Amino acid sequence: MFACGSRRLAQALLAKARDPCVRQSAETQIAPTFVSSARHMSSLFQSSSAKTFKQSRANKEGLSYALDGTLRDGSHDMKVFGLGYLRSVASNSAYIHFATSMYFWYKAMEENFDTLAANDSNAAMAKVWTEFPELRRAPALKADLAHMGLQPEQLEMSPATAEYVRAIHRAGERSGDALIGHFYCRYFADLFGGSMLGYPTRVAMRLTEKPAFYCFSDVVESDRKAYIESVYRKINEVGALLPQETQKMVVEEAKAAFRHNAAVYSEVLPRALPSMHAGAAIGAARIVTGAAWDVVSSQPKKSSAL
Repeated sequence: MFACGSRRLAQALLAKARDPCVRQSAETQIAPTFVSSARHMSSLFQSSSAKTFKQSRANKEGLSYALDGTLRDGSHDMKVFGLGYLRSVASNSAYIHFATSMYFWYKAMEENFDTLAANDSNAAMAKVWTEFPELRRAPALKADLAHMGLQPEQLEMSPATAEYVRAIHRAGERSGDALIGHFYCRYFADLFGGSMLGYPTRVAMRLTEKPAFYCFSDVVESDRKAYIESVYRKINEVGALLPQETQKMVVEEAKAAFRHNAAVYSEVLPRALPSMHAGAAIGAARIVTGAAWDVVSSQPKKSSAL
């Protein structure tokens, strides 16, 4: 009964959110309800990840501690990322934009990591990357786009995505060590909370399976807490060999990476992406609707009495 009621409510709100007359004022009419969903999502992320974060020993010292300072000083705005995620499941075009953007920036990072590892295996970032090859994400995103009937070569980067990709390449050209900041920004986000988004994405987009991007190998999933700790330890190990100025540069690069991520998450494109709050409202409604349908469809059908 709850599922049916939630489904009807979400369908009504979704229809309202899609009304062109209403969308212009969505921030005042619809979004306040669903902005709370983004905040709730943030709280869920924090509650599920905070324990691992707080119990870690490796992130209380060294370069890991300095990088985690970007979370303490507000460089990482959870509200932007929460709302941006909700908007990414507001429509097929929004989801494709999000997956495409991630594909291009992960591809840029991983190409730089691979080049560095091939040319200088003693480089700090090369040592991190070669120890955790299972973190590679670009192939999974390519598979997710293929599931939507698309190939990355057919798609163009949005302006914010292109700027982010250029920043990654500039970091690689300037100093391979700077890439640690980009690695930290994206892969720790995936390890701490990204996998939680697989189910809401699947139901919102009516996918038969959870997107490959949100699935990690058993090497990670068998003991995620221990795995995260090992990544922190490795960053400290390579960071200890870097001069203080280089370590500061890595942290500044992580802050820049967060800013680029926020720009992509909040980017508005005509006829493709609505404003952040209006898109988040639609996305949240799709998640509620999809989850309700998922519950109803998974229940065994009652046989009709003869």
